[in-house]
Amino acid sequence: MKKYLENIGKSFVVDFGEFYKRIALGACMLLLYASVPIYAWYTQVSTVLSRDQWHHLTMLTRYFNGDFKPSLLLLSHGEHAQLAYNLWFFLNGIFFGLNTQLELFIGLIFLGVFLLVLHREFTLSLNDVNSKIQRQILFFPILLIALSFNQYASFNYSLLSFVAFGSALMMIVFVSLMNRYLIQEKVSAFVLPIMIFVFLLLGIGLAGGGWVIYLGASFLIFFPWIITHKPAKRRILSLGGVLFCLGALSSWIYSICSPRLAGSAQGVGYIIHHLGEAGIYILILLANSILDVNALVKSNSMGIAYSVGVILLIAYCLAVIAFFKVKMWEKTYIPLFMISYLWLVALALLIHRFPVFGVSNAASPRYVTTLQIGLLGVIWVFIFAVRNIQSGVFSFNKFGWQILLLTTSILYGLHLNFAVHAACSVRVFQENSRQIVLKEEFENRSVVCPKENLCREGIVTLKENQLNIYRPRRNQEGMR
Repeated sequence: MKKYLENIGKSFVVDFGEFYKRIALGACMLLLYASVPIYAWYTQVSTVLSRDQWHHLTMLTRYFNGDFKPSLLLLSHGEHAQLAYNLWFFLNGIFFGLNTQLELFIGLIFLGVFLLVLHREFTLSLNDVNSKIQRQILFFPILLIALSFNQYASFNYSLLSFVAFGSALMMIVFVSLMNRYLIQEKVSAFVLPIMIFVFLLLGIGLAGGGWVIYLGASFLIFFPWIITHKPAKRRILSLGGVLFCLGALSSWIYSICSPRLAGSAQGVGYIIHHLGEAGIYILILLANSILDVNALVKSNSMGIAYSVGVILLIAYCLAVIAFFKVKMWEKTYIPLFMISYLWLVALALLIHRFPVFGVSNAASPRYVTTLQIGLLGVIWVFIFAVRNIQSGVFSFNKFGWQILLLTTSILYGLHLNFAVHAACSVRVFQENSRQIVLKEEFENRSVVCPKENLCREGIVTLKENQLNIYRPRRNQEGMR
């Protein structure tokens, strides 16, 4: 009896100690996430409409003039028709005075929920690691990249925050449901219908023409699943039928934006004649996911970007090989989906953006959040491969994970340092943007306004209906 009580006491001490460590580590993770909205609040970003948002004011202008039609919600910007964002923008204008800061923080909430779902799927894939705190620690490199201030465009710009993080959330929910169907032999009958709903919300609602990329990434894990798991023919036909139907349905719904097949063909032809530049474009895209390439351009250090791009290219190839070599597909297909998604995004940008804007387009800050999705998949695969960390024993697995954690920590620290030092400049820029709009100085102000006539018409709507910067409680309030 005495020994039994002693064992219970030891177990309690060990469990309590691990629980305490998990709480401390969880608080640290929460602090990392909280730093993003705190930074946004301090810098007072997205207090006024930005360049791409003036276009959406047409819906509110028509509404307040009494001639609004539901078809206006299908308004497209460029080649993208984002129904969910259009609906949100419309409701925001009616009920919240077109509060773009609220829009930004909703986007950051999407980011938080995305991380929760990602963490859940990550821990499920490591269910052979008995220690919960070890699984929590292993997630840290992924968290550091997902919250990196390198994606400052998504942290500062409300439209990008809402769409990018909303898309990421819907994507992880969709692929989690699909992964459950792929991995588990018995799944609920509701999995496929919910998958269809989430995909339509993701593709048509938020991603615009990007639904093709999500569907393509789905097929790139569907076919390996057939080879690795050898599922019953009924399951293959069910999932395959759903994916093909989603493609047909999405194509029909999105037919309001005429497909640019000719443009795609011209893009491929341009790439063939500029293979060298196309290769550089891809390397810069990869480097852009972890480095501020624009800063490297200003300092004439593009050699660093090319080197990092090559390293990441090798890392992606090794991750795909490792995924199959360590039989990660027995636990999850999500990392493979994320990696496939990255390369399909790169291909789409190469075809549709590179011929128009050139190599410099690959350094655009607005792509960072999307590009990081693939990097998260690569890190996940590497963590899975080195997950057996023996405490107190120097092994390659333990050393490999430490290198991964050190690298991601350094990158996070560098970008956080840059963000902190740039905070005052960001506040000044936001105040200048406010003053430009308040004084209606739209001549040659491309950062704030795309077209002078569009903004002058929009200002009338904002003033008459006390929207956005003209809301009563913000009208005379400047930033301090």
